[in-house]
Amino acid sequence: MSNVNFQGINIANVNVAGNSFKLYRLTSKDKQFVNELYHNIDLKEMMPNLKSLEYTIWDNMTSHGLFDGSWHCAQSILTTLNKKPCGVANYTLASRNSELNYISTWPLEKGKKVSFAGKSLFMHIFQDFLKTDFRSINLAAMTYAPFDVVSKYLSLGFKSRGGDNFQNLMTINRDSVINTVEKLKKNIQYEPLNEKLDKDLYEVLDVNI
Repeated sequence: MSNVNFQGINIANVNVAGNSFKLYRLTSKDKQFVNELYHNIDLKEMMPNLKSLEYTIWDNMTSHGLFDGSWHCAQSILTTLNKKPCGVANYTLASRNSELNYISTWPLEKGKKVSFAGKSLFMHIFQDFLKTDFRSINLAAMTYAPFDVVSKYLSLGFKSRGGDNFQNLMTINRDSVINTVEKLKKNIQYEPLNEKLDKDLYEVLDVNI
């Protein structure tokens, strides 16, 4: 298959607790792969017994993370384990702050979350942020999201800065990002790659997760 239409760039490898994640930056040329991947992610089948609203929020975070990579200078990063996509983060590096717009991971085995998939994405986001002179990273944690995302963000160094009944607005400043990265480095090996070559995702990844 030609690599003209379906391309992604392998930007980093992350090794943690015996899991070797490969991270890819999605481009507008990945639309067909991403569309097929999204329709293969069956959250209700893979993680049953959640509330309807939780599935809705989870699905929204997943779809926007995958499809909004070219929106307002945002980029989407796909994390994969054993050639299977298991998470995505969409973030923006603009103005003086970085915005984490969407982040979502999904199971590869029924009823079992992929350990450290989220941290593999955060490790890259933090490292990318530290290449800039920006002051902070902001995000909105959905109150009714499945699992306790607020506690997860607090453990990464984010602080609450208000919100409402539906979302908790959170931020992490530059010094806290540096401290968190140093802590993560104790257990996580992050290897940035300087590859510029676009890869045919259909050849290097399994879209049938």
